[in-house]
Amino acid sequence: RKILGYGRRVDPRQDLGAITSRYLEFDENEYTVPGWMLSTGTLRLVALLIALRRPQPPTLLCIEEIENGLDPRTIELVMNEIKYLTTKKRIQVIATTHSPHLLDQVELDQVIFVQRREGVPHFLKPSQSDHVEGFRNHFGPGRLYTMGVLSEAVRQIK
Repeated sequence: RKILGYGRRVDPRQDLGAITSRYLEFDENEYTVPGWMLSTGTLRLVALLIALRRPQPPTLLCIEEIENGLDPRTIELVMNEIKYLTTKKRIQVIATTHSPHLLDQVELDQVIFVQRREGVPHFLKPSQSDHVEGFRNHFGPGRLYTMGVLSEAVRQIK
């Protein structure tokens, strides 16, 4: 309701006809909207919340480009949910992104760059480079990313 304030309910449904299928329904005022009419952002948000709010959440959740289909306000709400759950429920979340806005939702120490060098992936923390020290107190990770400071920091890490 915090995100889709005009909605009353999102429920899973199952059709037990000749071919069993599962789908969502979304109640909006007096109308029921079938899941196939929902935006990809709404469906993605529902999937993320289902994964995060399970009674027994996984110990590790990996999400590819978490920001896809989500507006900046919703990204912030999802990131707040992730921060809460990683603190309280001992769940670890690994999310990939190209979004400076999303990067500004985390601490610089939580950012890890993945680069291929000679065909081998390398995982590097820009916060470990001396190059970011003069910038980190003035700019968030997203701004450091768009300024090229994080990329330069990663180049300096051996």
